[in-house]
Amino acid sequence: MSGLAPPMPSNNLDLYLFIRFLLDSASDERLSPDILIPAINQTGPKLGHIEEAIYRWFVIPALREGLVTSRSRLLLLLEKQPPWGPAGLTHSIRTSGYKRTCR
Repeated sequence: MSGLAPPMPSNNLDLYLFIRFLLDSASDERLSPDILIPAINQTGPKLGHIEEAIYRWFVIPALREGLVTSRSRLLLLLEKQPPWGPAGLTHSIRTSGYKRTCR
């Protein structure tokens, strides 16, 4: 398996903050084709005219709509619980006294 790296543990990933970042980006005015397309062209291979149109009229609006929908569904749940911190739910489950009951 040349060229593949073994996966790294995600014990430093703060999943709560990552999810909040994604949900908060839905309401950020910078999540717009006029800002994102020039940034894409500046940092990577330039988009062609057809790709630019697809990103402008389909990809970015669908991304924003999906984030807004997810935000409306998840934000109340996230606000009712404390931040999970690094290692995410595993730490919360370990410290809550939850025990696996199925075999």
